[in-house]
Amino acid sequence: MIKACTLVMMLLVFSAAQAGLHYEWADEFSARERGMLTDWVQRTADGLEALGGRLPFDIRVRFQRASSGLEPVPWANTVRSPGQGVRFVVNPTFPLDEFLQDWTAPHELSHLLIPYLGRRHAWFAEGFASYMQYQVMYHMGVMDWPQVVDRYRRQMSKAEGNYHLDGTSFPAAASQLRAAGQYPTLYWGGAVLFLRADSRLRQRGDQTLGTVIAEYLTCCRMRTSKLSELISALDEISNTTVFSEELTLFDAQPGFPEFEDALEGLAEAEPVPQPQADQ
Repeated sequence: MIKACTLVMMLLVFSAAQAGLHYEWADEFSARERGMLTDWVQRTADGLEALGGRLPFDIRVRFQRASSGLEPVPWANTVRSPGQGVRFVVNPTFPLDEFLQDWTAPHELSHLLIPYLGRRHAWFAEGFASYMQYQVMYHMGVMDWPQVVDRYRRQMSKAEGNYHLDGTSFPAAASQLRAAGQYPTLYWGGAVLFLRADSRLRQRGDQTLGTVIAEYLTCCRMRTSKLSELISALDEISNTTVFSEELTLFDAQPGFPEFEDALEGLAEAEPVPQPQADQ
């Protein structure tokens, strides 16, 4: 009998509410483990859709078993070809609740909301996914809004304290941060751009970053591949210049980007959770 760990088993799950989830099992997992892991990803995908809308393509989700690890998801990365998806290296001895409290799946699935923009703009892409991850968790029901705001404040304050390139704008410093292995600083500095854009949209009273992304997925996700195209689309959809203005400020202003005013605005703008679609 061929061992299951030598096979890639495919399980196709479709929902009328979202794109298809294609699960691939690269190692041997028990029926209980498979059920728990697919439940985890399904709930995360539901939260992503409640925040930003339906992705216009199916999602490949590949599971590998971790050889060791003190956390549910020691490693994960987004896959852009062939197809769009995420590879998770998991330790299924942890219970479902600890998987749901882990930020990794919300972060990696959030990457798929926008196209791959290249290594040069990694600060932008990682900042986007980092900002979105806690809002996905809010829509999953595992965090409340004050927890979301508090988590942003802690992560961004820590990143600011670790940023020592005061004479350099954040995008210009990104390559140095990456070379020095300062990935949390890279990620959370980039997230400030989306915090500031989201806060400005909410102050207008009729939009959020999530609602703009929802329209972007419908009209433009499969038609944009460059940062300039993405920014133009988001400005056009929102009928503002919020995104281009914030990117210009990031490029021009030295030091770590300011975030406290935007955080205060976000704290006062708790959204009403959208109802989950029937499964």
